[in-house]
Amino acid sequence: MFDYSMAHNLLNAGLVFSTGALGVTLASTMFKFTNLVGQEWDRALKKINKNICNKDGQTFRLTKIRKIGDNYTAKCVIPSGLSFKQLEDIKPVLEDSLGAVIQLDHGNFNKFININIITSKPNLDFKPVECLCDKLFLGYKADGKPFLIDINKNPHNLFCGMTGTGKTTALFMAITNLLANKDDKFELWFAQIVNRETSLFKDCKNVKIMANSLEETKVMLERLVGIADRRALTYEKANCRNIVQYNKYNARKHNRIYLILEEFSFFRSSDNDKKEIKELKQDCEDYINRICKAGRSVGIHLLSVLQRPTVANIDTTIRSQLSVLSFRLKGANDSKIAVGTEDAKDLGFREAIYDGQDGYNFIVAPKLDEDFKLLKDCVQEIRLPTDLIKAKETNAINTKRERDNVTVLPQSTIYVKKGGVILQDNLEIATDLSPKEEKVIVPKVRTNGKYDKQILKFIEDFKSITVKQAEIMFYKNNNNARRRLKELEEQGILKSYKYNKSALAYTYKEFKEISEHDTIRNDFVSQLVAQGSTINSFKICPRPLTGMIIPDLYIEYTYQNSIYKSYVEVDLAHFTGDSKITLYNKLKEKEDFNLFILRDSIPKFRILPKFQIRVLPLKKFIINI
Repeated sequence: MFDYSMAHNLLNAGLVFSTGALGVTLASTMFKFTNLVGQEWDRALKKINKNICNKDGQTFRLTKIRKIGDNYTAKCVIPSGLSFKQLEDIKPVLEDSLGAVIQLDHGNFNKFININIITSKPNLDFKPVECLCDKLFLGYKADGKPFLIDINKNPHNLFCGMTGTGKTTALFMAITNLLANKDDKFELWFAQIVNRETSLFKDCKNVKIMANSLEETKVMLERLVGIADRRALTYEKANCRNIVQYNKYNARKHNRIYLILEEFSFFRSSDNDKKEIKELKQDCEDYINRICKAGRSVGIHLLSVLQRPTVANIDTTIRSQLSVLSFRLKGANDSKIAVGTEDAKDLGFREAIYDGQDGYNFIVAPKLDEDFKLLKDCVQEIRLPTDLIKAKETNAINTKRERDNVTVLPQSTIYVKKGGVILQDNLEIATDLSPKEEKVIVPKVRTNGKYDKQILKFIEDFKSITVKQAEIMFYKNNNNARRRLKELEEQGILKSYKYNKSALAYTYKEFKEISEHDTIRNDFVSQLVAQGSTINSFKICPRPLTGMIIPDLYIEYTYQNSIYKSYVEVDLAHFTGDSKITLYNKLKEKEDFNLFILRDSIPKFRILPKFQIRVLPLKKFIINI
């Protein structure tokens, strides 16, 4: 857009410090700087054929000029008879004369204009900026300071621009900055349908779902809408307006969710689409619209990229709810649609305009290498093409290290690590403690507790245990279960909390309380154990083995010398939809399993052509294996 190397032609001779015999002071030098900028501004106005003056000969003159680095700020009172639009119309002429970028911000009550004269573009490599997960890093301001947006004010954001201008890179940097701050209070949900560029983030711990088709995206969006509905109901019951209030006053915190859509235009139907594709796209678009409307208050935020923000590429209702980070666009019309002015068509490489709730901002994206090595330097889980080669070379070494990572634990000592608890009686066991994870020794448990090991192992695996679960699995008596759990709490090993109005659950001091939804999942597991099953392996909300199937639980168990694989869905407010059932049907073609749907007041089985779905009531379900 602009040649910043020419920007210092603002009477260069007058802008140089003099340290000679005259001994010019800093104050006088700064005065000369600002004075010369004002003089150059006046000369630029005189060059305009249409002399911008009112009937009294007054024009747009700069006042309160301040120098900030290589750039300037100023104010301008709008003369009587003139308007902000008139100054905005001649801004390109002023920029050419000054060799700088000029930003105009309409001041309070339309009486004055805030003006930024940017003569130097920051030329910085990307490095993480420390911030919470409700802030997005988008680039640098003209003075080199990080530009962060508050997603509570700008909940949904669109990155637009021509191919190669930097919009996708800016999105990746924003995501990487979130991950680099190592905050576990947010989740990333991805939809990549065509380019699959966002796959580099698939192994990051904050990534919840990555949908790879329209069918999978529909299931994911349906699930997000269900989360939004449940959160809205929860906030209403708690007398809270939004996620900020709820997390402030409640022990059970809700994570922020970032929904990242690879390219928004993929969701717009065309004449060439088949009927079923059109229906899928329309369903996805409807869900996105609902998320945009409800997302701000419940902590669900949309991030997407788009080349041209036209009506053909994005629904107008959705577009109206998005803040825009625009890189260079092809023409004046595209620029007006994106940011309301023609400025975006003249942007240079890495230059962008952000149009959000706080007004109109000129920013510069940091430099980033083509292979994204800078991103990986910040977040090791990011996958680059070269990682596949390295993974093969180091696989054998890592396997050996895992075998050799053996720890001898003292008798009857509980070691609490991040993610679990180990209770050992002088046995050698292999642990998965990484160098960054700490062993925390807590008080010894009295050895007269017959089922201590089993109780603590269950909490290690499933984060909590209720009195009822302990009873049916181990004690066969409610009073004995309650008494032993209370004793463990008195020793400082466990803590109790109410998971509903009347029932107690216990967890480790270091662990968070879990929801009633997850407690019901644990009820299912306890029923399996009580009936004589041995749990071989399990995964809570596992990443999909195929498609978009992400159940609440995958569990493999042995019963009467037979091995069973099962998926479990817990339905409280948002039932498992037909679209997800269809995906389970597809999965059944590749592997054998059972599907349990735990649902209140529906004590019956549903029989499908290819496999059996057991719909069980929450209050009294019996598992016939």
